[in-house]
Amino acid sequence: MKNNKSPYKKINNYNKNLTSNSKDIYQSKYKNTLSPKPHNKYFSTIKKIILSIVKISVAIFLIAVISGSILVTSLTVYVMKYLDSDTEIDLRSIQNNYSSVIYTENSDGLSVEVQKLFSTSNRKWVDQSQIPKNLVNAFVATEDERFFQHEGVDWKRTFAAFANLFLDLYSTQQGGSTITQQLIKNITGDNKITASRKIQEIFKSMNLERHYSKDEIIESYLNIIHLGYNTDGVGAAAIYYFNKEVEDLTLIEIASFAAMTRSPTKYDPIKNPENNKNRRKYVLSKMKEHGFITEEEYNQTVDADLVIKKGGTIKNKENSDVQSYFMDALISDIINDLIEKKKYTKEEAESKLYNGGLTVHSTINLEIQKQLETAFSNNATFTGNTSSKNIPQASGIVIDYKGHILGVVGGRGKKEGNRVLNRATQTSRSPGSTIKPLAVYTPQIERNLINWSTILKDSPITITEKGKSKLWPNNYDRKYYGSMNVNTAVQRSINTIPVKLTQSLTPKVGFDFLVEKLGFTTLVESENKNGVVYSDITLSGLSLGGLTYGTTLKEITAAYQIFGNGGNYNKPITYTKIIDSSGKVLLENSPSPTKAIEEDTAGVMNRLLQQVIESKNGTGRAAKMPNTTIIGKTGTSQDLKDQLFIGATPSHISGVWLGHDTPKEISSIYSSPQIWKNIMSPIIEKEPKKDFNIPASVKKLQYCTSSGKIAHSGCPNKDTGYYRESGTPEICNVHKKR
Repeated sequence: MKNNKSPYKKINNYNKNLTSNSKDIYQSKYKNTLSPKPHNKYFSTIKKIILSIVKISVAIFLIAVISGSILVTSLTVYVMKYLDSDTEIDLRSIQNNYSSVIYTENSDGLSVEVQKLFSTSNRKWVDQSQIPKNLVNAFVATEDERFFQHEGVDWKRTFAAFANLFLDLYSTQQGGSTITQQLIKNITGDNKITASRKIQEIFKSMNLERHYSKDEIIESYLNIIHLGYNTDGVGAAAIYYFNKEVEDLTLIEIASFAAMTRSPTKYDPIKNPENNKNRRKYVLSKMKEHGFITEEEYNQTVDADLVIKKGGTIKNKENSDVQSYFMDALISDIINDLIEKKKYTKEEAESKLYNGGLTVHSTINLEIQKQLETAFSNNATFTGNTSSKNIPQASGIVIDYKGHILGVVGGRGKKEGNRVLNRATQTSRSPGSTIKPLAVYTPQIERNLINWSTILKDSPITITEKGKSKLWPNNYDRKYYGSMNVNTAVQRSINTIPVKLTQSLTPKVGFDFLVEKLGFTTLVESENKNGVVYSDITLSGLSLGGLTYGTTLKEITAAYQIFGNGGNYNKPITYTKIIDSSGKVLLENSPSPTKAIEEDTAGVMNRLLQQVIESKNGTGRAAKMPNTTIIGKTGTSQDLKDQLFIGATPSHISGVWLGHDTPKEISSIYSSPQIWKNIMSPIIEKEPKKDFNIPASVKKLQYCTSSGKIAHSGCPNKDTGYYRESGTPEICNVHKKR
């Protein structure tokens, strides 16, 4: 059937009727819109763009899905790995304080409680019924505006803060913590900005809200929040700052507390009133914004002056007893380690210790500590002449060969308070001649530069002082004895020979040995004070103990470990491990001995220091005890203002210092070796009788007293010495063999 109405036919007929000229015009006019070829090219370009966009979108989607899957999987593993199995916190125990407990091991190796540490803060618990509604509202409006709606976590703020940990979206860390989460942090003391801590905190907060009401949570929060000046909780703060009970606080006083939350120091209303005022305005504006106060209340308060009327502090009965010097040292060590190793502030460290429910495994030996306290409270320990008006102070410390401080006393007489001056751990004074075995003789023997019988000359050297030459140093008795061997020089504590030995090896060697191997922290390499340069890298400092600041008794005593345990040094410590309230190890002093010197060097030095006690010429002979092997060294400063004795048995090392807090010459009636014996004999008598372990590489040999070399049959005078295998002298060539 024919179809005469085909549109194609009409177009063809129409084209036929066009003149050639009109075709040219037509094609020229419409070639860019009707030409099939350009149209296909344009469409193809669009198609390619669309396909590219689709491909990119799909790729991004797939990457997002894969990344999300990895993130979710990793997060799940992370949570399962690091989340505490026990996330419940007992709020009801907080009112009774989260006291920390100190333990030690008894003689049977069993853990026994030594002491509880209660909060030293100014604290007064107030019940919910005593807390003004506006006080709750001020903290809610400022710190957690959705507190009464969320279930422990404000997810909007949390996601923003969590993302900022990884993406650094903001120039400062964005706070995502709710009041519940802040309560968790205040209880645990854990403020680290890490993903693991945040995840744990979230789960603990959600768990806390399942077990406690909002009223219980806000009550606990307001009672433990820190508000400056060692004051915790709004109850104590109300008394401290305004001398009133918390229920009587005015709106401006309430706002001042809420203003302090972020930083009690920065927004301290006493020292930084303008900062507190500016922050108060923010608190009041937030309270008005949420309808907690009226416009009128806001206007009446926002520019008002805050009147401080300081009241008293709350005394805690549990802390009224005076604790031992050991406990003082332990507390200082824990606080310092929390600051140094955990990056706590001092306030956070103290709060963690006293409120954190810590379990502290200390190193104290209760019997030794008791004996030290008994001895130091008795004047007869120090002298038989009780009429002397020149009675010096004293301190003592006992350390074992693992570095464990077993006992410490920082002063004579009755201890009057807690965390008072501890002269054994905090006072730096001249160690006198106790430095000689450490900084002089040990480095020389270690290098085989000298040995037991090396002959040296006791004579002074010439030095220039203030433009004039003089002979220096003097010996204690102002005499010089000519040639002598090393053993005799150590026994008599000769001054000239250590000076010459230090000069030959250079003071820097002794300085580096004390600092790098033996943990000395008080020595000065170079210090400019008012244009004068001080340094302990000197002949006087390293040979005779004339140091810029001196050393602590703890440092010098701990250093003598190396002579009784094969040359190993352990840092002196007061605790081995601290466990937090959740059962995790917070701090640990794991054994990490430093090999300070070779075992045979330690053996030779041990035998030399025995002669200080055993020899009739030994300066420490007054410390000798029957049936007990003791090594030791006396020390007296050049100006006679400090006296020390460091003594050691095979069980432990102990040190005693005598001197005045304001340095002045000590009366000659005092003998540091005798005082050490008076203090230590009741302790040492209970020890098992044993000898020091001297290695087989230390050789016991006869030497010629004239030449200092190994004796033979022709040597007229012989004595016994101890030598390193690698440092044994040659056979005497002064005398002919028979």
